[in-house]
Parts: sequence; structure tokens; C-alpha cells
Amino acid sequence: VHSSRGLMMYKGSSLSSLGGQLSVGLTEGRPSGSVAQKEMNEKKVLKCSSTEEIAVEGGGPQTKKYMSFALLTFLGLVAMFGPVQGTMYTVAVRDIQETFNASLAIVGLTLSIFLWCAAIGPIPTGPAADHFGRRPVLMVGLAFFILGSFLCATSSTVWELLAWRAVQGLGYAICSVIPSTVVSDMVPKEEKGSYIGIIWFYIFLGPGIGPLLGGYMTEYFGWRSNFIFLGAWSSLMMLWCPLQLKETKGLNCDQRTQKPKSSNSKLQAITMLRDMQVARPVLCGSLLFGTLWGTSFLYPQILYDVYGYPPSVVGIMIILRSVGAMLGTILTRRLNDKIGPKPVAKLTAVFTSIFCIMMGATVGEHISSVLVALFCFGFTAASCLGAVESLLVKEFPGKAPFVVACLQFSIKIVAAIFVTVIGAVVEKAGYQLILYTLGIVCFCGSIPIMFCDKRVEAANDPEKPDIGMSSVAKENIKEDKCGIDEIRNEATSS
Repeated sequence: VHSSRGLMMYKGSSLSSLGGQLSVGLTEGRPSGSVAQKEMNEKKVLKCSSTEEIAVEGGGPQTKKYMSFALLTFLGLVAMFGPVQGTMYTVAVRDIQETFNASLAIVGLTLSIFLWCAAIGPIPTGPAADHFGRRPVLMVGLAFFILGSFLCATSSTVWELLAWRAVQGLGYAICSVIPSTVVSDMVPKEEKGSYIGIIWFYIFLGPGIGPLLGGYMTEYFGWRSNFIFLGAWSSLMMLWCPLQLKETKGLNCDQRTQKPKSSNSKLQAITMLRDMQVARPVLCGSLLFGTLWGTSFLYPQILYDVYGYPPSVVGIMIILRSVGAMLGTILTRRLNDKIGPKPVAKLTAVFTSIFCIMMGATVGEHISSVLVALFCFGFTAASCLGAVESLLVKEFPGKAPFVVACLQFSIKIVAAIFVTVIGAVVEKAGYQLILYTLGIVCFCGSIPIMFCDKRVEAANDPEKPDIGMSSVAKENIKEDKCGIDEIRNEATSS
């Protein structure tokens, strides 16, 4: 803010205005004359809450690193818990069924109960992460996951396994919200897509590791060894957490000065679905994620029953889907920032439904066609899910814990419903009919994202109509106007 008395510099305050960013530099609240102005021209200090101050000589652009490789690896490994345990478990389903002499439908409930708890858990996790902080909430989630994993390994009946899987699912639910929330805290809006893409790379790396580990461990050490492995892994992560993850609550690299309206409501994650800018991407991601878990449950059984492969070979074959998923996240990670996550989500959602139908058509055919369809499905599904989460985090940077919790709640509820229904009808309906149905449902999920209106940002013209704007966007712009007036008045009086 320039005035006749010189350049007023205030430390660490900036705020979105209608046309872009109104950056107000601060020192100790003291006016400085032309000397300070000259120094500012020679050396601009850009400060992002997530990193140390980054000095840019001459004000030129500089590539910024917003979090260390070790921290990003830690967050990725936390996000991998669910996919790794899920794929390890589906490979071991037949052995669990024989151990407890239970039907496939009952054993399927032990998978769906995990998803039900994983869906409900994020509802209080978002508000808790905002109130208590990211790190303490993550530690609680890891503790639940450790407890559930070791208790699953000691189960003597299928009903005990069902109960301990619920505890394990609750732990994963808490953990699943934190990685994307930390990324939103530490990374500015224009870079969020790339970092969210890396998190999803780890998420889909999990189904590559899980079947391989699960297949060999089940065949040579029994299915209980899978849970011992998961408990040991999560224990190491709990020891690593306080050393690696610093508290990021309150950081915001988008540098909005207005205080976000806090809510003590544990249902705020669900109530965000009233905004169509949230509901449409969430619906698309939910139906696609349900399809993904449905195929994850079906394909090991197909390779057992139709082709007669043992668990170790099944684990190797399922890896192809994960290879496709990892390539998909790598290739589309930059596209989310360059062309935007919305076009990526639209295109990949349609192709995911096509490849799912192809998976149904190849059942019983040569194994090579089955594996090609599996690879292509993984490629497009991973790309679409990463784009959907990136879209939500970019559109609502100040409410990242809530939109991520909303997405996690919705996708896991749908996945739990899909797995429960598939486990109950698979023996009667057959594999092909279910895969065709999943493909059609996945296509239906791509329709809402096609009509996802572009969110209207604050424009330079204050008189510009706000038709099409979400209620959240209108509220943010209104708060911005008030904040700008306050800053100007304070600077003028000083």
C-alpha cells in the first residue's frame, strides 16, 4: 500500500482481492522511505507458511519446494494403508473362507465392514483435525489401525474377525484424511494438483504391493501373517510420525487473511454436499471408487475359479492394474495443473466405464486380454480419482479437511455398498453380468462431472454478476471485500 508518507510494510499479510492478490508487505509497523522501497525492489521476500522464507533476487520467478521428499514419502505411505490391506485381504479371501468354513457372502462382510467404518470415520476427522491439529489426529488413527491389525491376526471366529476389521477400518478412516489436508496446508493452489497426484501415486502403488505380498504370505505363512505385517508397518509409521510431521494447522499458502469460519459440527463434511460444486465431483468419484473396489473383490475370485491360478500367481497378475494406475497418476499429475483437473476427470471417467465393460467381456477368454483390460482400467481409474480430489482441494483451499473428509466418506460408503451387494449376488449372477453392471454404473458417475459448472472466481469488476457462483464463493468474496477495506483503513491511518 503506497502513500505520500512512504511505503508501509507489514510482515506476513496478504489477501485475495477481486482481481487477484493484494499483497501488503509489513515490517514492524514503521513507515520506511525510499531506502526501504529500493531494497524491496532489489530483493523480494516471498514467504509461504509451509516453508522457510524464500528469497528471490530481483523479484524474478523461482521454483519453490513446498515440502521435503521425506515428508511426501511419509504422507504417501500413510495413504497406502487402505489399498495395501484391501488387496492383501482379497487375495486371502479363499483361505479365510476355508479356515472359518463360512460362505463367500459372510467373508465379504469382513471386507465391507472395513469400508463402512472407513466411510464413517472421516466425518469427525475433519473437524478434529482443525481443532486438535493434524499430527495428534493422525497418531490416534495409527493407534486404531495397529490395534485392529494385531487383533485380526488373533481372531478365532469369523465374527471376531468382523469386529476387529471394524476397528482397523476406523483407524484407516482417520489416517486417510490427513495426507491431502497437509498438502493443502503447505502447497499453494497452483501447485496442489501435482502434489495431490503424488499422494494418489502412492495410493495406487498400494494395490501393486498388496497382491504380491498377500499372495506369497498367504500361500507360505497363512492369511494371519498379512495382519501381522500390517500391524508392524503401522507401528513403524507411528514412531516416524512425531519425527517427520510438524504441525501444519493454521498454515495456508494461499494466504487468505480472513479467518475461516470454524464449525464445531461433526457433520460439516456431509453438509458440504449441499453445494453442487462439491456434490458433482464427489458423486463421480464415489461411483468410480465403488466400481474399483467391486473389481478388486471380483478379480481374485475370477482368477481362482475361471483360470485356476494359486494365490501367489494371482497376486502377480493383479499387479498389472496397479502398474496402470501408477502410470496414470504420473502422466496426469501435471495435466491437473496445466489444463485443470476438470477436463482430466471428464475424459478419464468415460474411459474407465468403457474398460470396465471390456473386463466383463474378456472373462473366460485368453488371459492376455484379461490382463490388458485390467491394466487400462487401472490407468484411467487412478487418473480420474486423482483429478477429482485435486479439483475439490483447489476449489476449496480453506476447507480442505472438510472436502477431503466429505469425499472419503462418500466414496467409502458407496464402495461398502457395492462390495456387500456383490458378495451377496456373485454366486447367482455370475462375474460377467456384475462387471457389465459396474461399467454402466461407472458411466452414470461420469455424467455429473460433465455438467460441473466452472467455479466463478472473484473478478476485477465488482459489479460483475455472480450468476453461477456457489454460496461458498459468494461468502469468500464478501469477506475479501471487508478484509481489503480494513487493511486500507489501517494503512492510511498509520
